[in-house]
Amino acid sequence: MVTCGDELTCDFAEYYGVYGIKSLSPTLASVLAAGLREGSRVHMKTQNQQAPFDTLLLAVIADRLGLQLWAGSKDAQHHRNKPESIVERLTQGQSKDEVKTFRTAADFEAAFYNLAGGE
Repeated sequence: MVTCGDELTCDFAEYYGVYGIKSLSPTLASVLAAGLREGSRVHMKTQNQQAPFDTLLLAVIADRLGLQLWAGSKDAQHHRNKPESIVERLTQGQSKDEVKTFRTAADFEAAFYNLAGGE
């Protein structure tokens, strides 16, 4: 049985069938990581997202529909029982993205392995 110790290991196993990530060169691992889809665990972690974009989009639609229906109710007239926001539940604790730059490929590779829980 294979278990995932971190996001990068899980994504590489799921998308590429690579189970021995440490056997890859840092350059190859970087290229493969850059090719992961937007909703991958690594992408979401690097972008500080709690949920994939399509999930957030559906949550926004559900929130707006719920508010629209609530606005026409007697509860809305008395300012009670306002529906909870699904988006807020999904993004709770989410902070603004931080842009990181690197002067050399070696600096990038070191940061990449650090983020991936590497050596």
